Amino acid sequence: MSETVEALATSLAELEAPVVIQRGRPPVEKFDSLWKILEKLEARPSQEGKLVLYRGHSSFRFKLRPSLFRNERMTGNEHKVLSELIVRHPADFDRDSNTFERLVRVQHYGLPTRLLDFTSNPLFAVFFAVENDEKDDAELILITVSTDRVKYYDSDTVHLLANLSQLKPKEKDEIKAFDSDSDSRESNSGKRLADFTAQSRPNFTNRIQRKDLGSGLIARTIRLRQVRRRTGRFLGVGRTAWRPYANP
Repeated sequence: MSETVEALATSLAELEAPVVIQRGRPPVEKFDSLWKILEKLEARPSQEGKLVLYRGHSSFRFKLRPSLFRNERMTGNEHKVLSELIVRHPADFDRDSNTFERLVRVQHYGLPTRLLDFTSNPLFAVFFAVENDEKDDAELILITVSTDRVKYYDSDTVHLLANLSQLKPKEKDEIKAFDSDSDSRESNSGKRLADFTAQSRPNFTNRIQRKDLGSGLIARTIRLRQVRRRTGRFLGVGRTAWRPYANP
């Protein structure tokens, strides 16, 4: 994916070093007031063909990855999590027409998913970064994403990525292992992925491309009934961890 990432610390305490560099991460600038953060963001030049999004972390130690990929046990059981929740609370999912909408709802419940919240409003991100009084410095993360990696909620690619959650770990590995798109499509795992997608998209044809499954993208979401998004309706969704940068 073509994007850049900046991390801005949002602690209101007095900080010693103006810049801290951490291995595997971009430079981290530290600020002692909200106004200085906003001034910094205001001064950033606009980039044509780019979408700027934000995410707030209550600790700079947190990793920029979906909750599902922070827990190996949950990662291996992703295909069971959604099914089990629907079995236990079927009425909550009555109005959801596809897997992506169900994942958004599961995310709202606070359960692990492959989705990661972003917002186009830095104030929202700052609020959630400093909402809880943590011992560590909070962090505001800014990502700049190429607009060709931004899809709408009804995109075939979004639905393919969402339906990866229906596959068993060995099936995801099988799709990843093939060297060509045609091999991926004709594999049992590729056909199952296409079948899951076609259940909510009757006109869907199996045009799976490995490049689309191998990286994350940003999905513009719609507001679902009884789900209040904190993010401005943007979600990162991908095959594996969303990692524009990886914490050591």
